[in-house]
Amino acid sequence: MSNQLKLQLLILLIVNKSYESECNCDQLEENDCKIAKQCKFNQNQCQLKSCQDYSISECNYVDNCNLENNICINHNWSTCADIPLEVCELHDNCAINNENQCREFTKCEDYQFNKNQNCNSKNENCYNGIDGYCKSKIVIGNCQDIQQECEKYKMLDKTYCVISTDNKCVSIEITQCSNMNGTPACSLYEECNWDISTSICSEKRCNDLNQQNCNGSIKNLNGDKTICYWDNDVCQKMSSIDDLSETNCYQSTNGYNTWKDGQCQECTQLSGIIILINYLIYLF
Repeated sequence: MSNQLKLQLLILLIVNKSYESECNCDQLEENDCKIAKQCKFNQNQCQLKSCQDYSISECNYVDNCNLENNICINHNWSTCADIPLEVCELHDNCAINNENQCREFTKCEDYQFNKNQNCNSKNENCYNGIDGYCKSKIVIGNCQDIQQECEKYKMLDKTYCVISTDNKCVSIEITQCSNMNGTPACSLYEECNWDISTSICSEKRCNDLNQQNCNGSIKNLNGDKTICYWDNDVCQKMSSIDDLSETNCYQSTNGYNTWKDGQCQECTQLSGIIILINYLIYLF
């Protein structure tokens, strides 16, 4: 195979393999490195932190780290049993069992709960039973047919039965905030704003945020992201990546872009360029 054909295949591979990913520490300059929680600036280089670099309070919230005898150590999270209790139920298909252990989720009826717990945190198809055990939601055709214990039921395709503000059992599809108008269930979703006075559930917007919470992205229920940045004393919605500056490029994109050569650049593009340059050096 000729060098020219190899180069063409490599470029095609880089294009096809490019997907949104967080910046690696070695792609960051000093300012962005000091902002990145997973990185440290050491000997004029941005380096990935080891577990030992995290504090006691941070340790169990870092992937593949675990706190043992007040020391943060490396610990591979290959199964639910490896994951600390603090973050157990944030991981898909993991749940804290009745022995206070993090294990793979089994079925709703296997779990007890107390007054301060919600079975829905174990699995979205569970609800709190009256006997102190979680129960599986029952699939029905129409939520409006239910007169009592609305929370026991769901419809197909991620449509759930919830109590409305006028005490009726109604169906909601968790795909956009406005679907939850008139239902306090809206307040359970951080992607939405719940106005208790009007019973309106709306998508979060950049101009709802203060300066402390502004830099970063807002995720909608459908997975789309809106990037916000602070400018002229207002939290603004980004219309173009060119809106961002050296001071907010990294934070506003949640670590997916960094300031390089006077521009806010995607780290995936930087990775592809580095691979290509190294290959050209190898060829010539």
